Amino acid sequence: METTNGGTNPPVLTITGGGRSYRVATVDAPITVGREFPAQILLDDPRISRAHLRVEIVAGNWVGVDLSRNGVYLDEARRASFPITSPLTVHLGNPDGIPLAFALGSANAAEFDHDDADDNGDDDSAAEPDIARAGAAVAARRAELNLSRRLLARDGIINAGTLNSLEKGKHWPKASTLRKLEEVLGWTPGTISALRQGDQPAAGDTAEATVALTGAIAAAHMAEATNLALQAMRGRIALLPDPADPSFAGSVGEILDELRRLDGLASRVARNAGSVPSVAIALGAIRSTYRELALTAAKSPHATLGQRLYAARYRSGLSEDEAANAAGISKEALTDAEAGQPISASDVTLIETLLAALGETPG
Repeated sequence: METTNGGTNPPVLTITGGGRSYRVATVDAPITVGREFPAQILLDDPRISRAHLRVEIVAGNWVGVDLSRNGVYLDEARRASFPITSPLTVHLGNPDGIPLAFALGSANAAEFDHDDADDNGDDDSAAEPDIARAGAAVAARRAELNLSRRLLARDGIINAGTLNSLEKGKHWPKASTLRKLEEVLGWTPGTISALRQGDQPAAGDTAEATVALTGAIAAAHMAEATNLALQAMRGRIALLPDPADPSFAGSVGEILDELRRLDGLASRVARNAGSVPSVAIALGAIRSTYRELALTAAKSPHATLGQRLYAARYRSGLSEDEAANAAGISKEALTDAEAGQPISASDVTLIETLLAALGETPG
């Protein structure tokens, strides 16, 4: 593989697609490009997979790895992976698909999606745990609402450098800035200060409002925030109606969706956390809760195809790859089905055939 910088840490990478540019530092890797959250770079096009391309560091160089159904193309040839040199443009979905450009910049460039700077934007001070806790919630809420730092700065809500320092736990903004930020995040006044004091988000806030997307915040605090989110969801699970109740399907589906997103966020933290057992324990608790709830959902007469599929896989001891292969569908189609995403009529038929073979029938 070609070496771009003599084997040392690669410089900051600028990724441009969909009319927007993103700057990615080594601490942000890996970065996923895809159609839906939790991909960090979102491209709204039917040819783009939910997780289409992963950008990671291999042997001191940036590398792109295809995760998709429709492919990544470089010079009109489909590539499973490719070293990123500067400049470089690939197309997603087909040889003439969505262009995605890469450029290597200075190692001192700003972090991912951080284009403005102020006196507090990139200092060397240590993070304060209570500010980091609140900053984690802000970062996750931004991700949920797809609000970039650039957008908030452009609209005069908060300077990108100040927001960066808040989310890293290094700086507490002034009260007027917090009020504007709470308004755009859809939070009641005083929420961010309450989070700093250790309070949980108000009822109705989604799970990822307590989980940050950046590896810059201490993993231990991320595990604590994840556990708070999971605790809140377990409270909601306890209040679910009987599985036979027609309202059960909608309510359980919402919680399962939040658990999947929480799993994705916690998984990213776990990949970057190193030897922090609390992160792995939190991730295990999320998956255990998801499994128990999904198996309960599958027993409902109103269970979805995806819920029935998950339960059948679990009871048969089949992995996603094994079940997809047995059904004759792609792994992505299977994942979409279990997540309640639309799939083709032919894939539905193939899944129903697999369920019948496994002895599963509609509830």
